[in-house]
This record gives sequence, C-alpha cells and structure tokens, in this order.
Amino acid sequence: MSQAVSRKLLPDADTLLRTSTKSRYGISADVYILEDGNFLKIFPASYEKSRIEWEKMLLAHLSHMQVPRIVGSFSTQRGEAILYERLDGTHPFEPSTPQLARIGAFLAGVHDYGKKALAQSDFANYAPAYELPAVARHFEKLRRRIDFEPRRETILHCDPFPDNILFVGERLSGFIDFSDASLGDPRFDLGVALMSMCMDEDRVDRGRAEALLGGYGGVYSADSLEGAVDFALFHYMAKRLDMGKKSYLKLYEILIKRLKKRS
Repeated sequence: MSQAVSRKLLPDADTLLRTSTKSRYGISADVYILEDGNFLKIFPASYEKSRIEWEKMLLAHLSHMQVPRIVGSFSTQRGEAILYERLDGTHPFEPSTPQLARIGAFLAGVHDYGKKALAQSDFANYAPAYELPAVARHFEKLRRRIDFEPRRETILHCDPFPDNILFVGERLSGFIDFSDASLGDPRFDLGVALMSMCMDEDRVDRGRAEALLGGYGGVYSADSLEGAVDFALFHYMAKRLDMGKKSYLKLYEILIKRLKKRS
C-alpha cells in the first residue's frame, strides 16, 4: 500500500505550482506538470475524500503494472493533493496496431486482477459504485434503445482515452488517471476504448478493434461489443453535458446515427 508523505517532507503547494505547467487534461481535478517531470493533482474541496483514498489504494494494488507511483499526498488550502511520479512517453492519439494490442492487454490485466480482488470483502466495500451521471435520466427513452445492461463484476479504469495512456515507441509505459476508476462491467472499459481509439465516423473499424480485442485475449468480438460502444457514447454524452461541455453534442449525433442504422 502507498503511504502518505508528510507535508514537511514535500514542498508546499504554492512552491510546487510556481515551478509547474498546468496540463490541459485535468477535468475532475487540476493537474500540473512539475519541472522534474512528476505531476501534481489538486482535487476541488468538494471532491469526496473517500474517492481519493480509493484511488491511492487501487494504485498500490496495481503497482505491478504500468501505473504511476504516488510520491506523496497532502492537504492544501485548495483541496487534497496527490503527487505522482514521472512516467515517460507520449499519448497515442492515433495508436498503431501493436499499441492497441498492448492497451487491450493492460485492460485485461486490470479486469483479471479486479475479479480476484473483489473476493476480498473489504476491497469490494471500499470501492465506489459504478453509475451513470444524474443528467442521463433526462434521456431515458434513448437509453432504452441501447442494447446493453452493465454488470458489476470487476474493477474498471473507466476512462481509457488516449490522453490517459503513454507509450515509448511501441512499449506501453503508463496508464494514468485512475480518479474515475470504479466497479462495473469490463465491457464498458472496452466500449470506451473502442469508441475513443477505433472509431471511423459512426462505426467501429474492424481491423483496429481486432487488434485491441486480440490483445485483451479474444474474449469478445467487435460485434458483441456494439452495445457497449453505444453505452459508452451515451455515458460520455451525459457526463460532458453534465459538465457543460459542448462536445456532448457530437457524441449524441454519433449515437443517434448508430442506433438508426440498427433500427
């Protein structure tokens, strides 16, 4: 398990921020890249501390995988903060076939570990429940058209987008940002990965999907995950709308096109 480092052993937040660059990727928290390459995440005061503790515990459990090590955690006037170690690499915004296979293999590792870990009652009870954003209830008719009912059977990353993945060449060097990690259906993570890295307009590119799902272990076919992709589109449409982001509209349009083709 990771151990929180006393603030006395770390620079104060103001000192860290003076030697940092704000990342454009932070959504639920402000993320800063420090001069030494480590990165600092400051959560808003309203953020549930139990979720922060959950993330810290989960990263400790997954320390055998390509996840960031927590250097320390402490409180600031702005909110709770976590300092993570530097991970080399660049984000695969157009991942190659080998990279997609390694992303699939990583998700399989998290899901396989999660199924075993949930046998421990203390771990299962500590995890936050997977759920849709509250705004999703306003689209209940649309939700009923999606052929996907998520189960609750393992630990999910819940946000496998390219900006949370790092590669050095074809080597997966890191999977970051476990702040949204939760319990749920492994097909959801795969649906998000297909949506974010294997889509061509409103359809899933079969070749790219086969690479990702082959890396996962060949448990699922692209056809069997069409509903999971629809659900991922619905989930992030609702999430971005809830956050006031206009990008929700593009996801809505893609989802409608997909559902019309199958009606």
